[in-house]
Amino acid sequence: MRAASMADAPHFRHHERRPVRLPASLRRDDGSLVRALLLDLSLAGAGLEVADALTPGTTLMIEVTSPTLWDPLPLRSEVVWFQAGGSGRQPGRAGVRFSLDNSPNLFALFEVLAAHAFEE
Repeated sequence: MRAASMADAPHFRHHERRPVRLPASLRRDDGSLVRALLLDLSLAGAGLEVADALTPGTTLMIEVTSPTLWDPLPLRSEVVWFQAGGSGRQPGRAGVRFSLDNSPNLFALFEVLAAHAFEE
């Protein structure tokens, strides 16, 4: 009998997350902006640190700033989970899933990930 692996788990990621530290802005549907820091990134989503609470299921436009880009990279995203920070002013953590669907931004995201592979 084979032992269960992470690949068998329903939460398994299909794309490897790469550790990064990239500034980002989150634009909510109401137009408000939230500053964030991307902690990990993949072609499918990202983990981020954010001061404001985010509601799972809401959509955001994440604008990623990277030294390899001329302009911020806009990525339509959905909040999958949010964990509030600890006591005091500690930031919360969130996970988002990208909605790229053959967007031209998919290739730009691939290039950002490839550039960070050389920084490790």
